[in-house]
Amino acid sequence: VENVVAEIDQLAAEGYKAIGFMDDNFIITEKRLKPIAEALKKYDIIWGCQARVDAITENIAFILGSTGCHYVDLGVESFNDEILEYIKKGASREQTIEAINLLNKYKVPVKLNILIGTSPLETKETIRETLDTAIKLKADQVMINIVAPFPGTDFYDLAKKNKWIVGGDYVPTDFQHHSILSYPNLTNKEMENL
Repeated sequence: VENVVAEIDQLAAEGYKAIGFMDDNFIITEKRLKPIAEALKKYDIIWGCQARVDAITENIAFILGSTGCHYVDLGVESFNDEILEYIKKGASREQTIEAINLLNKYKVPVKLNILIGTSPLETKETIRETLDTAIKLKADQVMINIVAPFPGTDFYDLAKKNKWIVGGDYVPTDFQHHSILSYPNLTNKEMENL
């Protein structure tokens, strides 16, 4: 904590006006967050962070709101519990909804990251359910990507073994618009259209 606060002091002295914390464990505990958030407020720095949904509690949401947090970026992936369990997300649909509601309560803008196609359980219906839920929860921003089976991951090995990779092997692409995966029940074109 002391090191992060010292860096905030230094950045403020150098004239920086905004900081984005790119660390999904930034909000690991209330004890760690509070002095960092207070240092940011002291300098009136515009700031935001990534967070896991299971880290958002009532007190955490209050700290974020009262210290001027401009956004919390949540890796939601899906609002379908079967898919969340399959990908070992470690968070449920209800935990995600509760976290978003708490952030909305304290007027902390929410950015959701949705990842289409993370599981062979994904269907057009589960994707629509996820997108509809994001809209109903009034997220401030939603970023949607299509999953990529990166070489060296278990998912890549599974996708290769099951012949889900279009063209047979990984090819870098723009994953916000193109899919190199095609499941038996959900094609790459269907993911792209959705």
